Amino acid sequence: MECMMKTEMPVSSSNGLPVYVVVHVTEKFTVLSVLTLREAALSVLSEGDVQRKALKTIEYVKGWCSGSISDITNDYANSLACPSEPSRPVSNDQMVPVVVAGLAECSDEAAKALLIEAETKKLKSMYKKNSIECTVHAIANAESYAVDLFWDLIARYTVTSVPSADGLSSTPITLPRDFYDNMTYIANQEAEHFLSWYHRLQEMGYPFGTFPLSKGLWQSAGDTSGNLLARLAIINLTHEAKGLDSYAYTKEKFGKAQDLKSLEVLEHNVQEEVFHVASGLRWFKYVCKELHLEPRDQFHSLSRQYFKGKLKPPFNKEFRDQAGLTEDWYMPLT
Repeated sequence: MECMMKTEMPVSSSNGLPVYVVVHVTEKFTVLSVLTLREAALSVLSEGDVQRKALKTIEYVKGWCSGSISDITNDYANSLACPSEPSRPVSNDQMVPVVVAGLAECSDEAAKALLIEAETKKLKSMYKKNSIECTVHAIANAESYAVDLFWDLIARYTVTSVPSADGLSSTPITLPRDFYDNMTYIANQEAEHFLSWYHRLQEMGYPFGTFPLSKGLWQSAGDTSGNLLARLAIINLTHEAKGLDSYAYTKEKFGKAQDLKSLEVLEHNVQEEVFHVASGLRWFKYVCKELHLEPRDQFHSLSRQYFKGKLKPPFNKEFRDQAGLTEDWYMPLT
């Protein structure tokens, strides 16, 4: 698989639309400071600054492609624990936490409910006033989490076993090197996507962290951390596919607002997101084959076990079909 050796950033052209050009990353990371891909993955997961997290990703993927990082793991790397959650921004200039003033000190349940209701109204008002900015912010947050999720796939499942349906046994799985090539390739693309939205937010005057940040994606990752098949089913084939479904609505929203710059970034990224879903499906089928499982049946079973609620239309059938995720995969779950 071709390695990604560059990053692209949107810059304004004479007609106001962004043109994607190769830029040189000003902050460099020494890829020789890690000897294995698993150490690189853990380094990204432990990075709390979202921009540095993306830039580290790009540099480590360059190291993997060039051979500076050649081993997937070793005994030392295997001895390092994978964090239950990645480090994420917490400083005031990067994140506005969703907290309700006075809630911790309040012992009266009725008063607590009123405080939460007031905060909810404030948030709804903010989202209504800054709808486009909030949408861009939410996409950027999802892309940043996607960077963590693909590195977590590398770090968490380097040595793994898949539990049986009854949970009484497990089968060791060794993933081929092509899996790691594929995951690093995608992690690099997700880092590029995040940086494009990160810089778009700066252009709009609403830096990343201006609005509250959801961690819902990581909740699903945590729920599936002990099962590689469940992780692929829920994160890659469900949440990422839902991202494809949201494309038409988001495109229409940017179009109505005449936000051509955000629209250009969205359209630039979406075909790569189709590839990400296709890759998730590829490796889901691979693991199922290794375990002698029927992939669609297994996907339906895992979805009913781990996904909260039912899948809801509208579905982007065109993009899902391009990814190989045909209707017989998801319609039985609606």
